[in-house]
Amino acid sequence: MGGEKITAWEALQSFFSKEKEKPQELQVFNPLQLKIGDFASIDMEGLFGKQLVVTEIDEYSTVIGGQTFRHIDYILETDDGDKITLRLNPVAKTDPYAKKHCDVLVLFPDWEQEFDENLLKNVLSTGTFEVLENGEVVATYHRIGENKEPYSATVRVVDKPGQIPRVENFKYWDYVRDVEGGTQEFYFVEMSEETGWFQMFKGVLIFEEDVKFLRKKVDA
Repeated sequence: MGGEKITAWEALQSFFSKEKEKPQELQVFNPLQLKIGDFASIDMEGLFGKQLVVTEIDEYSTVIGGQTFRHIDYILETDDGDKITLRLNPVAKTDPYAKKHCDVLVLFPDWEQEFDENLLKNVLSTGTFEVLENGEVVATYHRIGENKEPYSATVRVVDKPGQIPRVENFKYWDYVRDVEGGTQEFYFVEMSEETGWFQMFKGVLIFEEDVKFLRKKVDA
């Protein structure tokens, strides 16, 4: 199968310097120009040597203070059938001399459940989220910034080649905690506005150069 082997940094540099090369057929914000079925690898503990395939692309649009912010989630599936999320969040100002256009996070599924009114009204509204194991608190996260209210996002989803994006709506809460080594661990809670289904994810920041992939060539 023909294709183009490229690093995330090279793709991001091309995307932000040559907007006209953005793939129109996906109809979503897509900095890495990935398509369903493309392959990726991530150099981090637990994922070394694993082949990951793109199964879904989600474009999040969130309006904050009258301004729209976008980030992109690439849903990747491992050889074992596990799914992780590669999230790219554009930085406010890019340094032309630095290899950084986006904050890059790897998100791992932690928990999911049906709608829970107590979780919505009495836990997520506090600004603090505790993760329990066997009834014991094993991690405590705090909202990023001072906002305790959820964000509302319109999400355009592509999960089939050439598919016109479908639209879904979510509320989400973002949390962070400091961990050993001077790093941070992130936690995200999402709730579907259509179904009320909750999903929780743990996340870590990685470098753009830690992501490599093989993408299909796009016809001119």
